[in-house]
Amino acid sequence: MSGHSEKKAKKSAGSANKIYLLMIFISTGIYLLFHLYGYLIKKRDDVFTKKEIFGFIFLSLVNYIMFKLLNFFRGSYWDSYLLDMLGLNCLVEILINFSKKFWYLYLIYPAYFLIQGGKGLYGYVSNIGKGDDLDGEEEEGPSRYSDSGHQKKQVKEKKQKIKYVKH
Repeated sequence: MSGHSEKKAKKSAGSANKIYLLMIFISTGIYLLFHLYGYLIKKRDDVFTKKEIFGFIFLSLVNYIMFKLLNFFRGSYWDSYLLDMLGLNCLVEILINFSKKFWYLYLIYPAYFLIQGGKGLYGYVSNIGKGDDLDGEEEEGPSRYSDSGHQKKQVKEKKQKIKYVKH
């Protein structure tokens, strides 16, 4: 039973990999189907230009990199962010078939990093100068308010429960 949790983690990682690969294969398949439809049925000559081939290679490369990064950072802080980026890349891969302006969705990446970095920076800056909650010091008495700048924060104290025993 000592390796049971490791087996369970490997099984969940394998099922997650299958889902990621399914996302990638479906979006790539839709991309290729639309291009083949345009070339074979609509008889368009602008389907397989250098720009289109470069775009397909770029999208496939980003999918590969995101998949490898998801495997490397599995269960870490970056796992959900990388999954968001893989989802955005698959979305662009599908929507680019309808309009070439969907490449502008990649501008979400820098904005996404700025927002997430700003949240982390705000959390760090807002805690500068405040005491740790894990100091072990507890205050007694009723709840009170302490002023810190413009906001009032309620300080919660730990209450003791009294048990009565019948004799």
